[in-house]
Amino acid sequence: MHIEDYCTYFHNPSKKSFTIVYCIGEYKLSDYLETCIRIFLIIYLFSFSVLGSNKLVVVGEEFPPYKFIEKGNLIGIDVEIISNILKRLDINFEVLSCPWKRCWKMLQDGEADLGLSVSNKLDRKKYVYFPENSVWSADFYFFATKETKEKYHLSSIEDARKNKLKVGIVRGNSYHESFWKVFPRDENNYNNQLSPTANALMNFRKLSKGRIDLFPIPKTIGLFTI
Repeated sequence: MHIEDYCTYFHNPSKKSFTIVYCIGEYKLSDYLETCIRIFLIIYLFSFSVLGSNKLVVVGEEFPPYKFIEKGNLIGIDVEIISNILKRLDINFEVLSCPWKRCWKMLQDGEADLGLSVSNKLDRKKYVYFPENSVWSADFYFFATKETKEKYHLSSIEDARKNKLKVGIVRGNSYHESFWKVFPRDENNYNNQLSPTANALMNFRKLSKGRIDLFPIPKTIGLFTI
């Protein structure tokens, strides 16, 4: 995952008055659809499950516009892509939405067969296969209220640490190593400046109520969520 640090300001015109204060660069995510489809084609060809009612279980956390719930249904770009592929292959499947930690546990335990928007990390490769090319990539930005932007001069992640700002994160999500260098953690506990929640929407609610000062998230997903 290649990241070039740079700083940018972006005023969001939404009524919630959030602003982007800092970007830590390109954050590449990868669906391992390509490899998994090939693997499961082989499995299905040599398995009796193709004649039964077994389903290929696809999991992913809400990550709008790629995956999100609308009127009780899971929709989005990733969902449409995987659904079209599996329908054309005549494979019985279901797509489930769950918090990332639950999704990953299902993949580790074999309760799920394929994951959507899984970032390519070395320690995950003993459980899943990744394609060589990323399906999509995004710039990772820190969102803040206008009040926070006006009060502090933020040009790096280090500035957030020095100013003792509270940073919201999504529990179990991937963050670049430069982020963890500034906010180190141990195996069981997050840095005391970090505030973990289950999803992006919860962090934006905390941001609007002043319970956190910053929230890092890919720009497209952040703007779609708010």
